[in-house]
Amino acid sequence: MSPAQSQLWDRLRTRQVGGWKFRRQHPIGPYFVDFYCPAAHLVVQIVSSTPDASPLWADDEVRKVALTAQGYRVMEVRAEELTAHLDGVIEAIDRELNAQGSCTPRRSRRGDFQAPRFDP
Repeated sequence: MSPAQSQLWDRLRTRQVGGWKFRRQHPIGPYFVDFYCPAAHLVVQIVSSTPDASPLWADDEVRKVALTAQGYRVMEVRAEELTAHLDGVIEAIDRELNAQGSCTPRRSRRGDFQAPRFDP
């Protein structure tokens, strides 16, 4: 992982952002995304601030269009913005997670969440 990815992963892992679970380097079809929240169908990609800096920039755009067409929400975060304003980026991710009627975060099966009981 790049330093920017490592910084973000330190904050996304272990449900530190609103209780949402993230995966890193997650495969979706033919693509690998930087970070993925399955419950919200949110993909977080770290991108360079200058498209010319990466020869893969065109591939990033193709991936974004393909993932969006499949119903994923793709959030691009500039590496420089992440380094300079990590807390602001985390807040933006939290807002995106809670936007557009996303369901509530799921908990693991380790007993840290009790499902509500419904009595007929």
